[in-house]
This record gives sequence, structure tokens and C-alpha cells, in this order.
Amino acid sequence: MSAELMRLLSNIIRTGIISEVDEKSWRVRVRSGELETGWLRWNTTRAGAFNVWLPPSPGEQVVIACIGGNPETAMIIGSLWSDASPAPGKSLK
Repeated sequence: MSAELMRLLSNIIRTGIISEVDEKSWRVRVRSGELETGWLRWNTTRAGAFNVWLPPSPGEQVVIACIGGNPETAMIIGSLWSDASPAPGKSLK
């Protein structure tokens, strides 16, 4: 497998940390390893007539998807609990 193909495949799904938030343009920047993304959109539960506004926070760990493995096409598809931002509870009860 070529090095370029391996690079693209390894970029399809990445994790990273929110480094900057621009609430006016609804975009964030993410740092993932050596990569600092451009301004990305984030996933929301609703974006139509009824919508939910929950912007990510700086330092939040996120999962990004890059169409075709190209980070310039990335979007945030979710967030992850982490040591820096643990789940609010430790029990399902």
C-alpha cells in the first residue's frame, strides 16, 4: 500500500482537542497531534426549525471525520469524556 494511501486512511477518523471557538461563525479549530485544523463545523442533535445550541468548549476532546482522509473537509462528529473532562457520574443508577 502506498504511503499516500496510508496517510489518507489514517486521517479518515481522528481524535483531537478543541483549541479555539468562534461562536459567531459556528466554527472551531482542533489540534490532533501535529495537525491544527482550519475552522470546522460541529455536530448537533437538531439544526432545523427546532434547534439546539451547544458549542464545544476549548480543551474538549472530540472526534473528527475527514471526507476522503482530507483534513480540509473535516467536521466534528462527537465528543469524548476524558481525564480533563470526566463524565458527570460514574454509575448508571
